[in-house]
Amino acid sequence: MSHPLLGKVLAALPPALAGLFETGLLAIEIRDGPEARRPYAMTVYRRGSYTFAIVLDAHAVAVASRTALQAIVRHEVGHIVLGHFGPEHEACHLPCNTLAEEAEVNGFLSREEREAVADACTVLALRSLARRLGPAIAMLLAGAGFRAKVVDPDEVRAMAGLSPDLPPRWRWLHPLLHPMPSDRELPGLDAHGAGGPGAGVGAGEGDHLGEGYPCGGVQVEEGATEEAAGVAAALAASPRAQAALEGQGLRGWGSGAGSATMEWRPPLLPRWAQEVLEWARKLAHRTWALRRIRHRPRIDFLRATGLYRPDRGYDRVRAGGEVVFVVDASRSMVQDVHYAHPAISFLLHQGITVRFICGDVQVEVDTLLRPGDEIPAPKGCGGTDICPLMERAASYRPHGICVYTDAAIPRWPPQPEGAEVLWVVPEGITPPYGQAVHWRPES
Repeated sequence: MSHPLLGKVLAALPPALAGLFETGLLAIEIRDGPEARRPYAMTVYRRGSYTFAIVLDAHAVAVASRTALQAIVRHEVGHIVLGHFGPEHEACHLPCNTLAEEAEVNGFLSREEREAVADACTVLALRSLARRLGPAIAMLLAGAGFRAKVVDPDEVRAMAGLSPDLPPRWRWLHPLLHPMPSDRELPGLDAHGAGGPGAGVGAGEGDHLGEGYPCGGVQVEEGATEEAAGVAAALAASPRAQAALEGQGLRGWGSGAGSATMEWRPPLLPRWAQEVLEWARKLAHRTWALRRIRHRPRIDFLRATGLYRPDRGYDRVRAGGEVVFVVDASRSMVQDVHYAHPAISFLLHQGITVRFICGDVQVEVDTLLRPGDEIPAPKGCGGTDICPLMERAASYRPHGICVYTDAAIPRWPPQPEGAEVLWVVPEGITPPYGQAVHWRPES
């Protein structure tokens, strides 16, 4: 029998997000019980259930607004999509792991959503204080501006020393925060995220992760990690999930390799392709190779000996144009990766040989294309790390490397020796070296 508050939760969700629960791979459980000092929301996976259950505190649901409920569900779905239950996450049970997970998920929530969750947590926290310390104390604290706290991704990024131009992702937040002692206070954070999106009661209550609260992310029953990963993959691959995640700005979530083939959907030639061609032509014009050539015969030797002996020497001739074209095929590039096809085709039609390398966190395609060759489909759809792609490109010791990426990367790769680099990146991005050509998603 469904809980009477379940309808309130589902009614608060946008249609695309509510549709996820019709897949059978995702469910909502609402638990009754004594009103806790801190509200909770967590996602659990039980062996053999083939369903991720988002467990909500009935008291939190009762006081939460529509915006807060939407944020809580989005937060928990984010933990599933981001795989916050895999071996890498399970390897660390220190607060740095939870803090990085909560910051990553909250980075996809709007400030309005985070504030709505903080409002709900504030109500429940004041109720708890009234029961323990008396209504008068609770009223004094409310009048003094007592407010629950939500994990702010910008604050965590600053705490970790992560560059402000990089999004707060777990895969590079966690190494910067690790190790964080388990007895260290984490303002605004308890293990359940206190109401969903990493909210805590704050205000000096001294909440620690060591107070019997499990680690953040998805709680998977022992021995069911592989099963849970399969269910998460099925959920993410479903048409309903694609619509829901895309509609809420979640398309770039993930840090693992995808290895999925992405069929080309060639659009019109992007404007930046002409700039890439001019760069390649200038590069070929400056690239020279020594070639052994045949000169006219030595006339003086022929007259003296009667033997024909041609002279040999070296001359400098222009080498054929060839560039390495690196394409970021991570999940965040799904909508824009196709613009690489007409750009590469344009280079091939102009007589430029192209070494085509693409992938997400690893190289998935590496092939040499000559004029007339068919361009293979890109593969990827996983996380983002172009360093392995650049290492592969540099291994060919090319004169020029063109990199097409959205620059949503954890780190810039080292500058390759002896190669000129042209970055094709979104407007506002300044690579640490090389030249840059800028693009906009709508162009």
